[in-house]
Amino acid sequence: MKFRRFIRFNTYQIQMIVLVTLLVVLTVIFIKRRHNIAELKREEERIDKELYQKELLYQKRMKEFEIEKEKHRKQIEEYKRDIEKGYSSSNYGKP
Repeated sequence: MKFRRFIRFNTYQIQMIVLVTLLVVLTVIFIKRRHNIAELKREEERIDKELYQKELLYQKRMKEFEIEKEKHRKQIEEYKRDIEKGYSSSNYGKP
């Protein structure tokens, strides 16, 4: 008989059990959410760093490309001048 008395809860005790349970659940959810937010921030920083490195590499390659383009343009102009000199100074096409 005394054992049944321990099992019975009055409304105040039920309210306290529910409140404590809610507090524990909300605390766990809050901690887990903070952990997830921290993980996402680290992931975002890693991605930003990768994007920055790729952007730097792209800019470097574009610079190299522009330099090569300028070299080739100058070389082509030089070849054109040499060809024009060669045609005008020689008897090209005459037997």
